[in-house]
Amino acid sequence: MRTSKKAVTGALVASGMVVGGLALASGSATAEHNSNEPCMVVTADMTLTGDVGPCDGHGIIIQADNVTLDLAGFTVSGDNVEMEQVGVLFDGVSGSTVTNGTVTGFDAGVSIEGGSGNTVSGLTVEDNVNDMIETIDPRSIIIAPGTMPTPEQMQQIEAVTCNYGDGITTLDSSDNMIMGNTVTGNGPYSGISLVGDSNGNMVSGNEVHENDLLNNGVMDGAGNPVFVDGVVGSPTRGRHVPAGTPGAVQPQSMCGATEVGTPGMGRGREVQSIGIRVEGPGADENVVDSNTVTKGGLAGISIHSYVLVPAAPNVPVGSSSSNNVVSNNSVSRTGEDTNEADSFADGIASLSSGPVGTVTRPSDSNTFVGNTSFDNFRHGISLGRLSHSNTVDDNMVMNNGGSGIWVAGPGGAPGTDQRGAYDNNLSGNEGSGNGEFDGTDLNPSCDNNAWVANVFGTVNQPCVAGLEAEAPGTPVVETLAGWHAATVSFDAVADGSTPVTSYRVTLFDGDTEVETITVPADGDLSATFGDLETGTTYTASVVAVSLSGDSAAGTAMVTPIMAMTADALDIVGRACPDGDSITWTVTNLLDIPVGFNWFARTAGASGMGAVAAGASVEVETDFVGPNRNTFRLVVHQMMQDREQSLRPGAC
Repeated sequence: MRTSKKAVTGALVASGMVVGGLALASGSATAEHNSNEPCMVVTADMTLTGDVGPCDGHGIIIQADNVTLDLAGFTVSGDNVEMEQVGVLFDGVSGSTVTNGTVTGFDAGVSIEGGSGNTVSGLTVEDNVNDMIETIDPRSIIIAPGTMPTPEQMQQIEAVTCNYGDGITTLDSSDNMIMGNTVTGNGPYSGISLVGDSNGNMVSGNEVHENDLLNNGVMDGAGNPVFVDGVVGSPTRGRHVPAGTPGAVQPQSMCGATEVGTPGMGRGREVQSIGIRVEGPGADENVVDSNTVTKGGLAGISIHSYVLVPAAPNVPVGSSSSNNVVSNNSVSRTGEDTNEADSFADGIASLSSGPVGTVTRPSDSNTFVGNTSFDNFRHGISLGRLSHSNTVDDNMVMNNGGSGIWVAGPGGAPGTDQRGAYDNNLSGNEGSGNGEFDGTDLNPSCDNNAWVANVFGTVNQPCVAGLEAEAPGTPVVETLAGWHAATVSFDAVADGSTPVTSYRVTLFDGDTEVETITVPADGDLSATFGDLETGTTYTASVVAVSLSGDSAAGTAMVTPIMAMTADALDIVGRACPDGDSITWTVTNLLDIPVGFNWFARTAGASGMGAVAAGASVEVETDFVGPNRNTFRLVVHQMMQDREQSLRPGAC
């Protein structure tokens, strides 16, 4: 995921070749271009009569409105030197066209930056790969919380950013047509991308294949690229190495690599490449229709929005990407060559996470209709967390390794507690032969996602099939009063529409929740609570949890007791093999549960615990040498005061 993109402006002027209204002579078109300026700047209609390049700057810059550049079957080529190059750059113009030829060997094949109403058609855009080497480690750019980057920091961010890496891309440009092109072997971002505030564009009838470069190149001490298999040398560019060629490796990009051995794009995913990417933020009302996409990396076709990155965590995020239409496309074989590096490989995806983090503004209100998605490594169509109000209608999803249509449930990185995909309408879809289910919704009771009139052989819960869900049976609960403790036990209940995954065991003092323990459905069906007051009556509640809903609560009462004994617990200490900690095993010698306090005086730690009747629990503490480590147990208000000390090195 790029974090910005350089706008190439009028600073690139006529020190390149400016051509107005004339056909370019064959001789001058084929000559090598040996400066960092563009091979040519075009300001009026022109038709090539020969190849252009190889260029060590941009190839051709279009700097006038309503210009038609006909490549006439010829090739514009670059040598992909250290600066970032574009084969054909639309520099803030409107109504211009490039057609009928090949663009290869640049960091991006074609880039439309600003302007509107341009056309890219009939091109072969292949093997445009960004291999820019970082000169600054982005982790060294520290931006204070709540502040914007300084101008110097923005220059540093720009210096470490791989701005290009696409076959055909738009940046903040609207109402363009990208039609009838063949786009192959570009990266590391995408074959075709709509970036930033790019609205109302039409991407139609393109053949988009094998845009699935890896991003794992690193530099060795001599400045040579080193790939994942240890091969040293130049990247294998593009997809045109015949199968079985000696020494051939999966094509990779050096984008973001440094000379200190960090991977290319090393702070992010190894696989970022996507066939057609509606990236945003704020890419709205675009149409992606009737394209054939094969062998993407992260996805075949994706819609997503802004991803926060470590280099610029305080840059404001844009709006979501909304009201786009993805229709009548054929998408297949996503992840076929990259799944060992990253198993996230869906045919069509509304992404909730990207190469370097969580999408801060996910897409919404998009339409996915009439597509065929098959033989992809993971899911046929996926809606990521927080994606909402989308329409998924009349698609065919077949023989995908995961699910045909997959809707994410709640979760995310620790502390984020993201909601799953919600308020989506999914109707009239057909699925068969998929590896997991034809239809999957990981939200409890589908969280207001409407699954209607789909034809699926298998589903993960009844609401996906449009059926009413049935909750599990009610647990029967038993309790055992203990010494400042209580054990709550129960039998497994009958599954409802979906299997029970866990049991939620809660202890109440009146209406006040004391503690909740989650017990796995395949574990020991009991929970022991400690630090309880003797003589107080508690209510134990057990609820069976499943994807199709929770059961009614089974309840029972329990009143902890004061046991008249001084020998409830035993301790055994065991030094861990690494010598840094000690595991203390506390064994209950009674036939009732026992609550206790523990004190690791040498380590300066303490805590509370509870142990079921006749059972054992473990407490781990730091090992503090070189003297004895002491561990003490105290059972509430009784003469139970047990202590063990352990010398360093004892096992």
